[in-house]
Amino acid sequence: MRKILLVDDEPTVLKLTTMILERQNFEITSFDSPLKALEATDPNDYDLIISDLVMPKLNGLKFLKEIRNQAPDSKAIIISASADIARLQETDETDTQYLSKPFKFDELVDLINSVLE
Repeated sequence: MRKILLVDDEPTVLKLTTMILERQNFEITSFDSPLKALEATDPNDYDLIISDLVMPKLNGLKFLKEIRNQAPDSKAIIISASADIARLQETDETDTQYLSKPFKFDELVDLINSVLE
């Protein structure tokens, strides 16, 4: 079973996404704060990191940078309602994938499967 670390500060999104992905046979560890996730987990334990972009105290990109300091080869998906997703994709030199909100859960599952292949 593939292990995913999921971080989103919106409780409803976090709960629903966790539920949907568990039904797809992923093992999900979820946090409502990137700081809590950094304190409580070892990023090397996960096949994939999924994070919201805009969060208080530590945004998704800074969170991912911290993750990659510990686990440089971490695969990641950043999710955001921000219009800057296209710009981020153009300037990102990592293999991070981006998904715009709102999204269909099928899109997320397809992207996860693609990243994990």
